[in-house]
Amino acid sequence: MKEVVLGNGLRVLIRPQMLEDANGLWALYSSLSRTTRTLSGIPEPLDEQEFYERMTDLLRNACQHRYICAVRSPKERFIGYFGVETPENPETGWMFFFVQDDYQGQGLGKEILAYTIEEAPLLGLKRLKCQVWVENKRAISLFRRYGFKVEKEWSDPESGKLSYTMSRAISSPL
Repeated sequence: MKEVVLGNGLRVLIRPQMLEDANGLWALYSSLSRTTRTLSGIPEPLDEQEFYERMTDLLRNACQHRYICAVRSPKERFIGYFGVETPENPETGWMFFFVQDDYQGQGLGKEILAYTIEEAPLLGLKRLKCQVWVENKRAISLFRRYGFKVEKEWSDPESGKLSYTMSRAISSPL
């Protein structure tokens, strides 16, 4: 768990996801614009029941590490969501994240990446990877600033869009 302060002074708590977060995550998911969902690779459409079932399954899966970005004002409200999955190799984590539209461009993506890189060795990871659509220039730029390099270019079979697989090595904890 970590509290960060964004460039605009907003305090955001980054913490692991819990089962009781489903309602707040549904509110976040359903508030995202179509553009954010598309660029984040979020499957559409999910109804509320499908969403809850998916969240419950994800939390029960040991190779999933999920986190919430929350603002407390006056009650907790979710503005970002991210995670690392280790589906094939326990030393390689596939990461994803998205930020609610109103909070994009305020530094939360940087905080998410820094937190993920910091936590990766504690999860036993030696490499982080991500999938980014080529048209998502802001995300590509952000990942590059944090040491990610394009490993592969390919066409997404579902969307037909050109995508990058980006990755970076992770150092062992001190």
